[in-house]
Amino acid sequence: MADPDEGFTLIYDGDCQLCLRSVAWLQARDRGDQIEFLPLQADRVAREFPDIPRSEMEEAMQLLGPSGERWSGAAAVERVIGLLPSTRGLQPIFALPGARPLAAWIYRWVARNRKQFGCGEHCEISHRTASPTSEE
Repeated sequence: MADPDEGFTLIYDGDCQLCLRSVAWLQARDRGDQIEFLPLQADRVAREFPDIPRSEMEEAMQLLGPSGERWSGAAAVERVIGLLPSTRGLQPIFALPGARPLAAWIYRWVARNRKQFGCGEHCEISHRTASPTSEE
């Protein structure tokens, strides 16, 4: 696992089956252990990342960089794609006109509808409790 002081940390919902499948896919491609994958339910998340509201972590994955940078939702996906050699070739797609707003919309839509993608009952419950004004 990557040391959060030296690499990247991806905080995701460890109770979400869609998130778990996505993380497993990313881990299989992170051959250099550039990213530490950390479920938001881990005790150390609140202790080590107190400045990130729990509601933001429940709403979208959070990628934290070695210098304190933070990307959320689709921006985190874009950054992760750029980090991993096997997916880096997809990164230029985000530079196309309108691609970033479209990616953000798709990310939010999938997050809101993730139960339909096999997340399970947990996601329906957490989505009802999440702030309706929260952005990716």
